[in-house]
Amino acid sequence: MTSDAASISSRSPLLGFLLIWLTGGGYLFWWLHRTMLDLNGLTEQDSFDMREIQRAAIQLLVSFLAFPALFAALVFTAEGILGLHLSATTHSVMAIIAIMPGFLLIGGILYLHCAIALAIADRYAESDLPGGPSLALTVALFFVGYAALPYLQAKMNRLVPPTNGLGASVERSDDT
Repeated sequence: MTSDAASISSRSPLLGFLLIWLTGGGYLFWWLHRTMLDLNGLTEQDSFDMREIQRAAIQLLVSFLAFPALFAALVFTAEGILGLHLSATTHSVMAIIAIMPGFLLIGGILYLHCAIALAIADRYAESDLPGGPSLALTVALFFVGYAALPYLQAKMNRLVPPTNGLGASVERSDDT
């Protein structure tokens, strides 16, 4: 499923940044999905296999929910029901296992940011636009309060054909 290039519109980088914080991160997932669809719609060849990404996201969500539940069940069963005393090492290992999906989630989101930055850079090269996104800056900004979203959105907005407000495309000068 790809977006039609004409249906892609620019989005405010600042509003996107604020929405990440106002929605507790929920907007980030919508933005990642929408941006990948938009990038797929800009060329005939899809950059992102959306079915594969959605399958991986569902698997990650299940593990994100299952691991802490498993941790809680093991601790309550071992200590409460069975009356066993678990050592501090066992607690530490179980806690590490419980938070692993969180690290996988962060790694997956960072990977998607990098993939989006590379896809935008490819579109810049195809369009002969200067100043494509930097992968190193994307990674650095990701760890600064999710500031990679407004950076990538600003770069993405340069790829969106400008309109005259009535939906008709207008010519863009090279200095914008």
